[in-house]
Amino acid sequence: MAVTATDRTEALDFIEIDFTRPYPNLDTFGGRAFAARDLRRPRQMVYAVIQRPGVPTRGDVFRKLVALPAVNLVNPTFQGVTRVKIDGRQREALVTVIEFPGDKPMLVPGGKAASVPFPTIRQVILPACIRALQALHGRGIYHRNIRPNTVFMSGSGSQDFFLGECVTALPGAGQPSCFEPLERSNANTEARGEGDSGCDIFALGATLLSLFFGETVGQDLTEEQMFEARVNQGSFWALSRGRDIPGALGILLRGMLNDDPEDRWTVRDLSNWLDGAVPTRRSGMRSWALARPVKFQGKMFTDRRMLARAFAEDERRSAEYIRKLDFGNWIQQIVTSELFTEKLERLLDVSPDMDLSASGSSDAKLVARVCAFLDPRGPIRYRGQSFMLDGVGTGLARQMADGNEPGIAAYDDILRGGFLETLVEIIMEKDKGIKPFYAHLLPTMQTMKTLDVGGGVEYALYSQCDGIECLSPKFDGKHVNTLRAALVALDESVAADSSAKALLDRHVMAFIVARGQGLESVLRRIGSAGDDNLKLIPPLMDLLGYLQSQGNVGDLPNLASIILNAFRPVVKDLKSKTRRNQVEKFLKSLEGIGSLSKLMAKIDLAEVTRRDEREYYQAQAQCAKLAHDRRQLIRKVSPREGPVLRTGYSAAQTMGYLLVSGVTTFAAFQFLG
Repeated sequence: MAVTATDRTEALDFIEIDFTRPYPNLDTFGGRAFAARDLRRPRQMVYAVIQRPGVPTRGDVFRKLVALPAVNLVNPTFQGVTRVKIDGRQREALVTVIEFPGDKPMLVPGGKAASVPFPTIRQVILPACIRALQALHGRGIYHRNIRPNTVFMSGSGSQDFFLGECVTALPGAGQPSCFEPLERSNANTEARGEGDSGCDIFALGATLLSLFFGETVGQDLTEEQMFEARVNQGSFWALSRGRDIPGALGILLRGMLNDDPEDRWTVRDLSNWLDGAVPTRRSGMRSWALARPVKFQGKMFTDRRMLARAFAEDERRSAEYIRKLDFGNWIQQIVTSELFTEKLERLLDVSPDMDLSASGSSDAKLVARVCAFLDPRGPIRYRGQSFMLDGVGTGLARQMADGNEPGIAAYDDILRGGFLETLVEIIMEKDKGIKPFYAHLLPTMQTMKTLDVGGGVEYALYSQCDGIECLSPKFDGKHVNTLRAALVALDESVAADSSAKALLDRHVMAFIVARGQGLESVLRRIGSAGDDNLKLIPPLMDLLGYLQSQGNVGDLPNLASIILNAFRPVVKDLKSKTRRNQVEKFLKSLEGIGSLSKLMAKIDLAEVTRRDEREYYQAQAQCAKLAHDRRQLIRKVSPREGPVLRTGYSAAQTMGYLLVSGVTTFAAFQFLG
């Protein structure tokens, strides 16, 4: 990532960054480092990291360390947004300002240095590291970025030691795999997860080993070679390349580099070692060796973890190999250290039926299930992705930033389809430690399954990464990491004549769901509205108006204009010309109002439409009755029609009565006369 600025320095409120003075030794996976000056405290030495767009930062860790800095740690001091050129393109970027460590890293990658003597490790380096880790772990923070080029002595002749910063890069990202515990080293570098205190202990052990040798361990082997060596020999012997370290230091490093998480030393054990008490732990390390070698793709495998890694590299061939086996008998013969139960057989569900689909989804799921059984402490492996359960969000972020559609689809499939539940059930048979990570993921998965608008794979990204900006194309070139910033940027990015439907970007809606609270019902109304503006605009206005008022955002004229314009086609459909003119005049009077909550209070077009339709149907019915009565009055009448005949008979009868009465009366008068 090339970062430049138009001027020599770029002002960021009270921070001045000098882009002509890069600090490559302080670069991280998350960004580029440059000289900087804090104008409020000129004597405090700081530097600035321009964060890589689309790569999450550790926002929660930043907030905790700014509120209460840790001892013997290079702490962050400030974050802000500035405009820079990244790869020749002007855009906004997040800047993290950090205390300057005061000296070069202890050991740069690929370099050599004088061996750090054991007394310095025991009297200076280890006590400082213990203080730093106690301060971090006590607040639920794991450093996850400890290696020889991220640790510092504060100056020549100084007797103080510091761990580098731990906020600008993802946990474990950029770490050589040999500085990661064995179970996490196979995951994609961005998806290694937050981990636990044991991850920091292991990384510190590999760092101390490097300082003692005067060179970074593992740099002469590929990651695959190093993994195989660690599996076969154990991490201590693989990293030391067979060089024995006798005495107290050897005991210390063996404890820190233990490959069994339960048997690895803790910070308390390190303190006890300093006090002369050697921790005694009964090793419960289980055997991962296969009872007999397995030949696959022309290579012999004697370890379950190596076989799982090989299976994941070619899912089609692996599935074909697995389906041809009498799997239950085969697995019980090669894994004799545990009983292959009926439950596991049901969960693995190895059937001989071949997957004939173009996607090979069934093959990929079969291999993922088998790999989870073979290596339950390792990463989940599925369709080219390899991630720890607490690294789902950061792993997905990398796929999003790269625009890797197959990778995004793999995460979507595993989170939404219910497949992850099966994998977790398989893993929990042997590793109960996965339970809290799965519990953290469950609410995200449930939202993805129940919410159409804002609940896609993008929601998983924003709910699992609180330190990531919104990646919507609408915000191209902008850094949007809060709901308030999202509303302002949305108002700036949309033209006043845009359609309301154009606001419903998947990333924007997912960002709103993840950062807001209690918005599910209004989003369901938006999802059910479809293209019907009369149904779409009221919940959309409710949502945006609520966010505007909650965030104390000023006027949003473009968004308000879109809302008003969306009502106009509805007004044209009103039947009453008088009402249509009245509503048009009313909408025109609202132009210029930038408060969506005020618009929401003034406009109830749904009620106007309902009244218009009701009165229209009443008028239609009245007109139909009048037309019917008129037709009855002016139509021609046939003398043979039933009603006419009845009327004629009645008239004739009446005339007969009258005639008889008249004759009788006349005769009477004649008689009397």
